[in-house]
Amino acid sequence: MSHALLQEKSVHQFPPWHLQGKGFILNYWITPHFIREFQSFRIAPSPLGRVVQVLLVRYHHSPVGPYDELLIMDHPLISRRRLSTIPKIYVSTHESIVHGQHLWGIPKEYAEFDWQQQGQETICRITHRAKHDA
Repeated sequence: MSHALLQEKSVHQFPPWHLQGKGFILNYWITPHFIREFQSFRIAPSPLGRVVQVLLVRYHHSPVGPYDELLIMDHPLISRRRLSTIPKIYVSTHESIVHGQHLWGIPKEYAEFDWQQQGQETICRITHRAKHDA
């Protein structure tokens, strides 16, 4: 059975989704040098730099069970041709990857999220192991 068919058979939760959780929104200005240096994030080139948002979300309830998600959102400065995009999404479950790709065409990638509560601080360490073609 093909990989695409296996993924399609795994899709069992169709929109609309009702999600509950907590999240953090971080706003950054990134330089042209950063964009060139970290091309794996697929942020659009800009001679001025760009505004990006990093969203770290912990979904406690979702149609595919609890999962964690890190989104990188790329916002154009002044552009009539380019809209805001989400060039990278990392999630903590296979179910979220399959549903995201099949239902919305979102290329989610797997990462491990290690959450720790230390007093009033919340710490999340995210590990993504890039796949290398042999």
